[in-house]
Amino acid sequence: MLLRILHRTCYHYQGPVDHAQHMLHLSPVDTAVQQVLAHRLRITPEPAAQSQARDAFGNLRSFFTLQAPHESLCVEADSLVQTQLPAPLPIAAAAATTAAPAVATTAGAAPSIPATAAKALSIVPSSAASDLATADAPPAPAWHAAWLPSWEAVREHYRYRAGAPYDAASEFLFASPHVPRDDAFTAFARPAFAPGTPLLAAAQALMERIHRELRYSPASTQVNTPALQALAQRKGVCQDFAHIMLGCLRSLGLPARYVSGYLLTRPPPGKPRLMGADASHAWVSVYVPCMASGASAAPPPEAGPVAAALHAQAQQAGGSWFDFDPTNRRSGWSSPGEDYVTLAVGRDFSDVSPMRGVIQGGGAHELEVGVTVAPPEELQALQARKGSAADARGAKAQPPQR
Repeated sequence: MLLRILHRTCYHYQGPVDHAQHMLHLSPVDTAVQQVLAHRLRITPEPAAQSQARDAFGNLRSFFTLQAPHESLCVEADSLVQTQLPAPLPIAAAAATTAAPAVATTAGAAPSIPATAAKALSIVPSSAASDLATADAPPAPAWHAAWLPSWEAVREHYRYRAGAPYDAASEFLFASPHVPRDDAFTAFARPAFAPGTPLLAAAQALMERIHRELRYSPASTQVNTPALQALAQRKGVCQDFAHIMLGCLRSLGLPARYVSGYLLTRPPPGKPRLMGADASHAWVSVYVPCMASGASAAPPPEAGPVAAALHAQAQQAGGSWFDFDPTNRRSGWSSPGEDYVTLAVGRDFSDVSPMRGVIQGGGAHELEVGVTVAPPEELQALQARKGSAADARGAKAQPPQR
């Protein structure tokens, strides 16, 4: 899927800003299922200096300096990204499954979860779940074995041991500014993490529970609302849901990271897509280390080229990241879907804030943010329509000619 993203951020200051230093996380990254074809930053006023560098997590950060007085600042990131349909989670044949309840999603079919997890979360009657769990199920393909360690095995794998070799995923085990480790998270997660449950199946069940029991409610939280508060009030936005899922996983000793990006949305039936009406999105990645002899078995051709490529990369890296979006109840290997664009990863939102900086002067300010995600032809048509409307308004405002 070819997607173009326009992310526009404008600050209007009460008074002149004499000097400013800013840092941006607005440049998408190449991943196993997405390729950045073009990217451009437009900054007004023109920066006195501008540079880019990779951060500790591999994200591309941009820095710029403004040294002349200014009363407004506009930054527009324009990206063209080619995405692929990600491979599904390699858990389908690991256990008997039952369809999850029908819940509206942004796109795609509702996933299924292991019957043991369904029983724990009361998604199906416990008797039905027991019958499914004990029914004869086809054996998991040999190549699935690498991705079926229990959550307890992964927790023990990452338990601290003196002299253990460094594992980059361990950076995502600890508390971070927006995600503490807390017993409240552990208690919320426990029903999904029955003894012996494969980590991916448990993470899927946890995602299901967050989606089902927490209400998406715009303006119910702020960017700095603690995750524990959002959990207690059982409502929030995508950032809160991601922070809550991270808190649950890390409180159980499991590595998980925050992902910021974009999602292609669909306007209401009969309504046109509007410029700037989208928003940034956030979800979660869970890391599974290769811990079984099956890691050497290659996926069969019917698994698809994406699964084969991801499996081969994981063999070299010693593990792989699997993505879960609790807001929309979607998951996949390296991305929740073809209509997602990954922007940056970190411990939580504070590591990947789209724009932050330090200014001298300015006083109070007003902030305007607009995001548009669309196929390139559709976005170009939107821009043309917007330009025509602006020209028409300008013509009406012109005084009559004598």
